[in-house]
Amino acid sequence: MGFLCDDNNALGETKTTRMIYLELKNSCNLEHSLSLVLKYLQQLTTIEAISIRLHEDGDFPYFVYNGFTKEFIQHEMYLCVKDFSGKRVKEHDKNQLLLECMCGNVIRGRTNPEFPFFSKGGSFWANHTTELLANTTEADRQASTRNYCNRCGFESVALIPIRNEGNTLGLIQLNDHRIGMFDLDQIEFLEMIGDIIGSKIIRDKEFHPPNFKEFNDLIVTVCSFCRSAKVSDMEWVSIEKFFTTVEKIDKIYFSHGVCPNCLPLLDPEYQGSMEKKNHK
Repeated sequence: MGFLCDDNNALGETKTTRMIYLELKNSCNLEHSLSLVLKYLQQLTTIEAISIRLHEDGDFPYFVYNGFTKEFIQHEMYLCVKDFSGKRVKEHDKNQLLLECMCGNVIRGRTNPEFPFFSKGGSFWANHTTELLANTTEADRQASTRNYCNRCGFESVALIPIRNEGNTLGLIQLNDHRIGMFDLDQIEFLEMIGDIIGSKIIRDKEFHPPNFKEFNDLIVTVCSFCRSAKVSDMEWVSIEKFFTTVEKIDKIYFSHGVCPNCLPLLDPEYQGSMEKKNHK
């Protein structure tokens, strides 16, 4: 596996998470900060190539990357489907552009956790893309895929959504020529990192988020560490208690954050500010 050995894994993940949180908290240049985020993740995972896609004018081009060739980035830069005249195509009955390939699946939420290559958190991951393509159909993979990563020899590929308040802002892409670089625990850790990135970049003046539709359904924010549910900024309760107070609704969307009790794990300075508030 690409991550640290089991004895050091938890320590390495905690250290990496804290560095990423503090870097984004104190960032004044989004591109520079996300480049450092890639560096921290690459040091932890030992993955050969890593990148971040972010929204720009309806598409999700690469914003920062490391380890990919310029030819790869140029070939895979954009996700929007175009017609024969070069005009970008909209999704049927939706006011958003049609995105192709597996990156488009993850960004648009076209995933199915009944298949082992999709996580419950909406990520895609494969440890042997050649075998995956040989044993699945486009219907299984939820869309027509370009398969360019596989043609470039990348056998291990992971695509992790970057989200804020249930909306997908981009994704983290990790590629490696070696087989077997990921497991589910690692994917879930990277999903937490995606949520941390999303909560920070949404407020950055360099980032222009998509125009999201307004949901009438319930969006539940769950702590990435202790799995408690957010009632207000300062009140978080167990997920079981939360749903005892919820009336019947058609759909529930889950977002992720960090509750006040767990936030000091990322930023020790926060503990002092919390104590001051509690004494007021």
